[in-house]
Amino acid sequence: MATVVLGQTPEPSVDAVDGRYEVKGGAGVEMVGVCELTSAGVRCWNRSAVLDPSLTALLTREIGKGGGNEAMYRRGFKNRYYVFKTNGPLGIQFSSQGSGGFGGGKEERWTFARVLLDAGTESFDAFVTILNTGELPSATVPFAPEQTLDYQGFRFVVGKAVPASGSDAFFHDGMGLARVASKAWAVTWSVTSPPGKALNMKYAPLDEKGKEIEYVDEKGNPISEAVYRASLAKTENILFEQSEKGYSRAWFNGSASFGLGFGGPGRATTSVNPAAIGSIRVTAMRQVRVRFPNLPADPKPVAGGTL
Repeated sequence: MATVVLGQTPEPSVDAVDGRYEVKGGAGVEMVGVCELTSAGVRCWNRSAVLDPSLTALLTREIGKGGGNEAMYRRGFKNRYYVFKTNGPLGIQFSSQGSGGFGGGKEERWTFARVLLDAGTESFDAFVTILNTGELPSATVPFAPEQTLDYQGFRFVVGKAVPASGSDAFFHDGMGLARVASKAWAVTWSVTSPPGKALNMKYAPLDEKGKEIEYVDEKGNPISEAVYRASLAKTENILFEQSEKGYSRAWFNGSASFGLGFGGPGRATTSVNPAAIGSIRVTAMRQVRVRFPNLPADPKPVAGGTL
């Protein structure tokens, strides 16, 4: 789903060129059309303001997941969807200067960004934030109660660590797989964010010498990669890395404790014995805010022109 960003603090933006913006490596996002939703159905136009049956079919299928036209339609507004196509492993967020509520959906690599416009609106600016385009310089915070870190406008405060149970022993990795640690700890982890600001963060547990802890045994103590790999040699589930000895990858999951506009006491979890952790490395992911100016509320064919 395309995430809605409400009340986000304005940040410097770059303008899309010819309806497209590319990041390093050729990945990018492109505005490919606009759709009108009424109680009767959907109509979509491409950037040349020509009716596009393929886009219409895609959005009709997407709206069907939300209950159909009547369920999604809001009377008194121009109900519009702006269609963005992504290329490459990009995450995007959509916001606009139009009035009303926003929402979005995703069909394969097509994102349908919804906006409710006042009846008299002729055009508006849309903003797409491209997430995770690289890493910002990291910072570390000592892993001890009441230690603090001020980083990228956020304040992190470390609290106590206690043995975890139940869902705290689960961690979802980048492949969407649930990892289970034989032993895990819950950590009081306070994160205060600036009003309206959100950044994706990565966390890594480091030892007393500042080296990243990558693997742990069944008690949460650090082990080498060689020892860890050897524990997988006889398992029938190498893909899922289920060690018969209970060894696992080391992780520190602090992302669940903060979000847009939230702060204060939260909870992180880790598979590493707290006694072995010297500090936590925090890395913010770089993002780019792209402006798509003067998008039309009502497409009109223009000879040789585009939306």
